[in-house]
Amino acid sequence: MTNPARKLARKILEVMSDLRGTTKIRNAVAYAYSFLPARLRWKLSQSMGGSGSEADSPELREQFKQFVGRCGKLLDVGCGKRSSYAADFIMGIDPIFSVSYPQTFVLGVGENMPFQDKEFDVAVCFTSLDHCFDPKAVVSEMCRVARRVCIGMTVTRVRDFIHTSRLSKEEFLSLVLDNQFRIETIPLNKWSEFCMAEART
Repeated sequence: MTNPARKLARKILEVMSDLRGTTKIRNAVAYAYSFLPARLRWKLSQSMGGSGSEADSPELREQFKQFVGRCGKLLDVGCGKRSSYAADFIMGIDPIFSVSYPQTFVLGVGENMPFQDKEFDVAVCFTSLDHCFDPKAVVSEMCRVARRVCIGMTVTRVRDFIHTSRLSKEEFLSLVLDNQFRIETIPLNKWSEFCMAEART
């Protein structure tokens, strides 16, 4: 990518940092940022103090997919534009509209989802919980609408501006252990670990 394009990408990240309280504009900028090449997003986030966008790591995505396993009816919370789970039916929910999401899609937020109790076999959230304004409410809603909940996210000592609710390992463990999740961790670097958590509700 050319130097002007890199400068534009860095400017996008700076704007995102300044717009924490301006949800609609910040979401629009984040949507534009999502069209940058995956490896560039990863490098930019790392170079500016973050731990990288884990959603852009095919290795972590595949490990989380194996962690979730085969299922029937699956809800993908904070689905973005991609879905790669082994399920008979997939419903995605995200506050940013996606015309390219390959499965059934609902525009909405994880803190208040328009689904019935135990409507899904599994609810998953891959690298999206730290983009939510109230992670505890999202976990509670996932436990309400699904019989099984799987969460994958990075816990880190580094606070960056791409993530609304970056959690430390202690904060994440406190959040999920209240709901009796089992935890698996994968070291990423000296600051961060990738955690996969599962609970049957």
